[in-house]
Amino acid sequence: MRPPEAPEPNNPPEHLATRGGIAFLTFYCSDLHETLAAAEAQGAELRSDRTLIDPEKPLRLCFFADPEGNIIELVET
Repeated sequence: MRPPEAPEPNNPPEHLATRGGIAFLTFYCSDLHETLAAAEAQGAELRSDRTLIDPEKPLRLCFFADPEGNIIELVET
């Protein structure tokens, strides 16, 4: 059995295609500050405003780029 062929770089499969050109992964965590600090220690770069992670906010989230440039969203639950 042959493995499936890889999609062309500029032509992702339909289920991976994005609308508006932005794609990101979302991870839920119990401590946003701790998780973001660990990511930044490994080379992540915050891409959203730090006011979104204010402890007084009812919904705390942030976006960062990993060292390869992938966008990741963290949401505190």
